[in-house]
Amino acid sequence: MVTSLTGRDSIGSKLATNSIVLNLHSSFAEIEDDWLALQKDGLGTFYQTFEWCKAWHETAGNIRGVKPAIICGRLEDGHLVFILPFAIEKHLGAKVLRWYTAQEITYGMGVFDREWLAKNPGQLKLLWPDILKTTGAIDAVKLDNQPRFWDGIENPLQFLFTTRGANQSYKMVLQDNYQALYEQKRSASSRRSARKRDKKLMAAGEINFGLPVGLDETARVIDTMIAQQRARLGEKGIRSVYSDTRQAFLQRLAKSTAQDGSPILLPYHLTIDGKISAVMLGGAFQSSYWAMISSLTTDSRLHALSPGEHTLRAMIEALCQKGYRMIDLAAGNTDYKSHWSDEIIPLFETFKPLSVKGTIWTSYALVRMLVKRIIKQTPWLFSIAQAIRKALFKPAKK
Repeated sequence: MVTSLTGRDSIGSKLATNSIVLNLHSSFAEIEDDWLALQKDGLGTFYQTFEWCKAWHETAGNIRGVKPAIICGRLEDGHLVFILPFAIEKHLGAKVLRWYTAQEITYGMGVFDREWLAKNPGQLKLLWPDILKTTGAIDAVKLDNQPRFWDGIENPLQFLFTTRGANQSYKMVLQDNYQALYEQKRSASSRRSARKRDKKLMAAGEINFGLPVGLDETARVIDTMIAQQRARLGEKGIRSVYSDTRQAFLQRLAKSTAQDGSPILLPYHLTIDGKISAVMLGGAFQSSYWAMISSLTTDSRLHALSPGEHTLRAMIEALCQKGYRMIDLAAGNTDYKSHWSDEIIPLFETFKPLSVKGTIWTSYALVRMLVKRIIKQTPWLFSIAQAIRKALFKPAKK
């Protein structure tokens, strides 16, 4: 029940049964301090941080006209215990509740006070009808890429799950001793082969690896990475994934810093004679590295020397030395993830129609997702799909 207005962009709703006050926010500024305090030790992922959401809001969100609908849950004394970073998007005429930045995230989650969650494990289910009322009129709920557990804690929104998603992600636990970790993850024969490739790589030119120094160099590395990815995916017939909008978002995020002043983005990269040959871009949050994008030089002569694999190992070693506890290797099935990961994380989807219009849209979206999942999880179908896409959309050679 709506009981009061708390600001121009907010609606207040108090639930007497559990003394939680819900607020709907479309302004980031009014909740910045509380959001930053909650995320510091709260249960959540890199993709629900204030810095991530604000950078997207100021670039891609504004360009695409996506409006934030951020739900905050507070105790009666004002203490913030959860944030659900939602957006209301229009799809085929239907108003759909989604995760904010849904187009970019590996994980869809809220941010939760761990102590409150431990004491109130079922509260989100009780609160959900009022959460929907607080968001206003919507036709459907579609929440993507939700893990069932995070940090050993049950996702408090798993009561909403309706089906397995098309993707799964991978997580790797780090150790202080990189060499011991390397020997644990890769066989002796694999390490010998890597040493031979490394020797040839070192002979190809002057090799340097690390992070950029300053914003100008960071911008150059990101622009090069985007160009490399566009070229690689273009050869496969994949277009529009690395748009100017996404590039603007990454450049804005690169200018953000954590509360201790350290960079949010870590674009580890390898150069050969000053030219960027491979990039591993990820985010830093809660002593973990969140892999986002990797790219490889368009110079096919270097591909046999595996500069990408060398960069991956160098990055893992650097993170071990810095005391990081985990690497989230993101979604997508690749050989290196199966070699290095310690945990495979299944991801789940929510499809909930709330009106006739929402039922029509949800049916379409659910069928589309199921077809995508079947194709991705069936190797021969996936190969056919890739071949068809490449034949239809690969740019013609000039």
